[in-house]
Amino acid sequence: MSLRLPRRALLPVLFLLYALNFTDRSALGVLGGAIQADMGLSDAGMGLIHSALLISLPLLILPAAALNDIVGRRRMLSLAAALWSGATALAGGAAGFVSFGTARFLAGVNEAFTGAGASSWLAAMYPPSRRGKVLGLFFMCLPAGMALGTFAGSLSFDLTGSWRPCFYLLAACGLLTAVLVPLLPDAQPRVRPGAYAADIALVLRSRTLLLTGLGAAMYNIILYSYQAWTPTLLARAYGGQAEGTTGPAFAVMLLAGAAGAWAGGLLADRWQSRRRDGRVFAAMSAVLLTALSKMVFYLCAGRVGYGSACLVGVVDGTLSILPMAVLFSIVQDVAPEAYRSLSVGVMGTISFLAGGAWGPLLTGMLSAALGEGAAGMGAALALSALAALPACVFLYCARASYVADRLAATRRSSSSSGE
Repeated sequence: MSLRLPRRALLPVLFLLYALNFTDRSALGVLGGAIQADMGLSDAGMGLIHSALLISLPLLILPAAALNDIVGRRRMLSLAAALWSGATALAGGAAGFVSFGTARFLAGVNEAFTGAGASSWLAAMYPPSRRGKVLGLFFMCLPAGMALGTFAGSLSFDLTGSWRPCFYLLAACGLLTAVLVPLLPDAQPRVRPGAYAADIALVLRSRTLLLTGLGAAMYNIILYSYQAWTPTLLARAYGGQAEGTTGPAFAVMLLAGAAGAWAGGLLADRWQSRRRDGRVFAAMSAVLLTALSKMVFYLCAGRVGYGSACLVGVVDGTLSILPMAVLFSIVQDVAPEAYRSLSVGVMGTISFLAGGAWGPLLTGMLSAALGEGAAGMGAALALSALAALPACVFLYCARASYVADRLAATRRSSSSSGE
């Protein structure tokens, strides 16, 4: 008899697995200054390092999503965790820009599989009425992972004087999840590759996925720029006053985002229960609130005291992940049961290619153009928050198609249950 973990283990194990995608990113953010000094990188060069993983994701997401649906989520997510661990260990041993950038590019394999697989796994195991809440709890892993990575990066550097040990530690954590994932329960339907290929057009034609993906792309510009460059902004704005505390302060800001992720899931369910396009309006509201709080925080940095800036940053951090569960619940509402991973993969590919992959790089280039000081970095980050405007336009245009696609998905599900 094969060993299986109970259903209640599903959420915490997938939580840990997906959180790893953000621990290494935030560790890279807090260790960025040491890495730049070690490798002689400019802001633009470091921005490219930050974006390397995000550039690899669009190349990997669709094949990963298809393999999740056809081969099975358990097998593929376990393999992805093992490969991510190897890439993260390679980053710790990197000798220069090329080897480090290559390792970061390869690390995209885990997020490609888990981004599509974990959320679809949870959506399949819980009813639609609880979907937003469950995904909200799951996406608390983003701020938790970011905070853990920031703490780990800051602490390991303080203890060892090197940025490398943190990446080795994270690689070991990845191997643990690779062992646990195959033991999780799943009710994934069997899919024949031939039928899957023939029906992919059903997913690719979805106007809702296209517009939600474009809205998510604009939001990701805001989120990934924030994650990559906020520690640098605080260090430049407050100098010696922030020395030794930038990492922990940013970790607290990130951890505050857990409340926002949970609230976003509740918001999605509440609004959807009141109107047919409620999740779409919830997503628009969440993105706007995130952008406004970001602009206030960036413009405060260097203009108010360090303690006050950190307090504003904690409030801002609470709102950072607010849109995430809402956007993913929109996709899962309209996804055909057998193509849940592919649907998330389509949205993810669009969101990275059309915006997310380029956020840290563009912000770094803007900062370099504006002088690379605290003022230049703050202005560049504030400009990145303006991406919320096109995000809301795309989401607003998705209202009618979301209602129609959600109704069609409900009918397909009822028909399958009847059979």
